[in-house]
Amino acid sequence: MQNEPVGAPSSGREGQPSGMLKDLILRWFLETQIVLLLQDGRLPDWFHGFLSREAETLLENEEFGCFLIRLNEKAFGYILSYR
Repeated sequence: MQNEPVGAPSSGREGQPSGMLKDLILRWFLETQIVLLLQDGRLPDWFHGFLSREAETLLENEEFGCFLIRLNEKAFGYILSYR
């Protein structure tokens, strides 16, 4: 993955407290990724930040081809959910 902070834990690092890792991921996003996503100062509707996997139910009543992207809470990166 591009732009991962130097010294950041890899996605497989064990023993990393989940709250601390989530804070690192948020900092990575704010420092390196948000400027790539902003459109007229706003995040796109398809981006949902930290959202639990169960939130994919948001797509249940949507048309085929709809999607959302959320931040991965366990590794630096994104998760794509689609219908």
